[in-house]
Amino acid sequence: MKSISLDKSNKLLLRFVIKAAVTTVFFTGVFSLLFSELLIKFDVNLDIIDVLSVIICAVSSFFISIISVNGFKNNGALMGIISSLPLIFYSLFNAIFNENTFVYFLIKLALILFISAIGGAFIVKKTKAIKV
Repeated sequence: MKSISLDKSNKLLLRFVIKAAVTTVFFTGVFSLLFSELLIKFDVNLDIIDVLSVIICAVSSFFISIISVNGFKNNGALMGIISSLPLIFYSLFNAIFNENTFVYFLIKLALILFISAIGGAFIVKKTKAIKV
């Protein structure tokens, strides 16, 4: 039976946590900037901001799970959900300290969990398909 190196596992988990945190900050910032530029350019009514924040969280969670889970060979859906935990905490703080409603947070939470699970499962399945 093959023994598992604890040092190798710690490096893998540390790299996963760093990738999840960095990609959360990056994609949330990039998509927020992109959507705010579109709002300003097309002079859209500001009542749509809550809906756009849900879209930003959904799209960000997909890319976060794809990048963070890349390199894992199993448990893609679970690792995808775990990789989106920083985004969930960000949305929770946003709901508590800003004027967001709890309903929008629950919608964001459901979408983040669902989409990140799909993204994680997708990238693990793709990784297995390429393996020769």
